[in-house]
Amino acid sequence: MINKELRDFKGIWIPKEIWLSTNLSIQEKVFLVEIDSLDNDNHCIATNKHFSNFFGLSMSRCSEVIKSLERKKYIQIDYLRGKNGAIEKRIIKVVDKPNKVVGMSNKVFDKQNEGIRNVEEGYSEKAQGNNTCVSNTKVSNTNTDISEISFFVNNFKSICVSLPQPKKITESRKKAIRSRMKDYSKEEVLEVFKNIEHSDFLTGKNRGSSWKANFDWILKPSNFIKVLEGNYKQTNPYSRNQDFGNDEEWDRVEEKMKEEARNAKLL
Repeated sequence: MINKELRDFKGIWIPKEIWLSTNLSIQEKVFLVEIDSLDNDNHCIATNKHFSNFFGLSMSRCSEVIKSLERKKYIQIDYLRGKNGAIEKRIIKVVDKPNKVVGMSNKVFDKQNEGIRNVEEGYSEKAQGNNTCVSNTKVSNTNTDISEISFFVNNFKSICVSLPQPKKITESRKKAIRSRMKDYSKEEVLEVFKNIEHSDFLTGKNRGSSWKANFDWILKPSNFIKVLEGNYKQTNPYSRNQDFGNDEEWDRVEEKMKEEARNAKLL
């Protein structure tokens, strides 16, 4: 949990442009306020674990909300990488800090006037008769969908060469791919694939175990986020590795791996 001294605020205040915005969900609004309160001179370096503890949500859900704020241009995310290219720290910056901008005339909160709700007038009705616009939007969305699925599948096949390759991309797999591409950037998707290929555990190279991950296992939200965050970066599950951070975390991972091996009747 982040220390109180690291917070850059005197209390909670949500600008009306944020509170009344129809462009943000209620979770996104409170996440933005929390990130802003932690965005000090060194910017916000809080992990998904911090947000999970603070809001009582799963880490995967916290990651989804944060990525949504980035896509909507409310925050900017940078990554610090180690020598091996793995992500060591995530740095989150509020594009324009709401509690420091005089007059609230900035690009984040004024960027979409149509996204602000007028309480007295209620929601405005969508204009009718613009069939050309609707048609073009559908074509654009379809092309984007095909492009994202191709990106995911082609990079999986080219990077995760040690895993079984999918022969058919079913509708259920397409749905899962869309969700992962919505939740994560292309850079993070590539990071997941690289972490998988470099993991002896996930590629079935562990001593005494022939189990390996497959395409559907990777598509599961809980597995995807764990791979991204480096839970399987070790190359030898029976020798302690500094990537796990501490003995307590290692013991938990090691016991889990041994349990999986016992279940497979390999130990």
